[in-house]
Amino acid sequence: MDSLLDDTVPGNENAQPATEQEGSAKVSFEKSFTAPNGIQFNITTLGEDSIRQMQIIAVRDGIFLTDIMEEIVGELIIVRITDLNDNKNPELLIFTETRDEYEYWHFYAYEFSDKDWNKVYFPELNAEILQGYRGQDVYRLIGKNMLRRTFPIYKEGDAEKASGGNRVIEYMLNDKGEMYVDTVKVNGNK
Repeated sequence: MDSLLDDTVPGNENAQPATEQEGSAKVSFEKSFTAPNGIQFNITTLGEDSIRQMQIIAVRDGIFLTDIMEEIVGELIIVRITDLNDNKNPELLIFTETRDEYEYWHFYAYEFSDKDWNKVYFPELNAEILQGYRGQDVYRLIGKNMLRRTFPIYKEGDAEKASGGNRVIEYMLNDKGEMYVDTVKVNGNK
């Protein structure tokens, strides 16, 4: 799989084996991660279908901070803790993958302070940027403050192999915890 972030812990390699309790969905991912500021994130996903339930329990020094329940699309593949806006509040980045006709990645992100958390959203991309998009995203953290997303561009008539080069989108996180597009460019064929 080439869609790995640098210094990332791939979730599916370290996940607990799927277990099933009577009357409940299978645990498809279960692992703990600790941020530099000591917040521990216990992440569990339930289910094996394309729609799953994810639970994040945040604890610091044995004190419960929050419990987040969210429906996610796809299998949890990558978890990354970072501080993109350098405000000393960690962001928990979660990437899931679906494989239907094409391979698509989905992004879930949360920023945590000592007392609160906020969901971080990717900005909507316009039709021009998404033209020729068929998934196969590759995400990389660039330095401390940027998330780069690259995907092949399929031109009309491309069946298996993309001939339009790669679209590169660079995201940053502002002081308010809002993700924004910093740069969009095309590398390779046009």
